[in-house]
Amino acid sequence: MNKIDTSLITVKSIFLVFLSFISPIQSIIIAIFFLTLLDFITGIIASIKAKIAITSSGISRTVSKIFVYTTTIIVCHILTEYILKSQDFPILPLVSSLIAITEATSIFENLNIISNNNVITYIIRMLSNEKRSKYDNKK
Repeated sequence: MNKIDTSLITVKSIFLVFLSFISPIQSIIIAIFFLTLLDFITGIIASIKAKIAITSSGISRTVSKIFVYTTTIIVCHILTEYILKSQDFPILPLVSSLIAITEATSIFENLNIISNNNVITYIIRMLSNEKRSKYDNKK
């Protein structure tokens, strides 16, 4: 076996260990990645609608966010599982929820620009009208 084969086996082994380490938090990482990607897409659409230039720095911010969010989730997993060794303080759910809320807020802001409406108010109004119409039909 030559040096390149040995190095390749080592890299593959490290990668497999890393994957097994993050497997308990895989769904959180995927959800945060999806929200960040959705924020990116709605941000581009909102920028086009508002006639704001799309720059490489804006795109690079998204890549940085994905890296920072993923690293934060992994660090919280390490803290919870190996340092604190306790589920009494749910640091991972708290931090991942804050990240998700941040991204969701940004998505809704973009949707407000895209639709020229306050999307949350519109959804609440639609739900209350639906509830009211169900109540009126029961009378």
